[in-house]
Amino acid sequence: MVHFMLALCYFIGAFPPGYIVAKLWKGIDIREHGSGNIGFTNVLRVLGKKAGIITLICDVGKGVLAVYVATYAASGVESPTIFALYRAIGGALAIIGHNWPVFIGFRGGKGVATSLGVFLGLAPIATLIATGIWIFLLLISNMVSLSSIITAALLPLIIFATHYSIVYIVIGILMAVMIIIRHKSNIARIIRGEENKFFKKAR
Repeated sequence: MVHFMLALCYFIGAFPPGYIVAKLWKGIDIREHGSGNIGFTNVLRVLGKKAGIITLICDVGKGVLAVYVATYAASGVESPTIFALYRAIGGALAIIGHNWPVFIGFRGGKGVATSLGVFLGLAPIATLIATGIWIFLLLISNMVSLSSIITAALLPLIIFATHYSIVYIVIGILMAVMIIIRHKSNIARIIRGEENKFFKKAR
């Protein structure tokens, strides 16, 4: 039962709101437009604010949902460490599902919004602090990618500072590595000074 519920976390993450919204909104494959990403930022730029916000809410929501599914699956576990591990695995599987979704040929997003949802479920105080940092970085850099990369790298330290389980710190490190790798093309554009600005592009 536990293994089934954890597998379900992957499929929750693999559900592609951005792809579906684009199909319903304009009848397009969002991966063939803009940056080619199925996440909030690209949907916002290609389809506008409403579609972007719907995508963001759904992507964050599926991360939260996956953690709660994993929490339910591990409800009979007595060891706090194993309990935390099950929750972390469920969250990680949701992020993997978002990045490599089986439903659309394993071409997914970069995992930022879904990671936000996962860590809201795992470590809410640390995540709210990290969200504040992300907003501050976005305001001064005007780049979603740079803000996301820096915040992802800082999150494990914030989790450590707020005294959460070592399991969540480790999964935070793995999430940060995954987000940085998924943003390698953005990093190259940032270095060249060619990265898209957020506020100028949003409509």
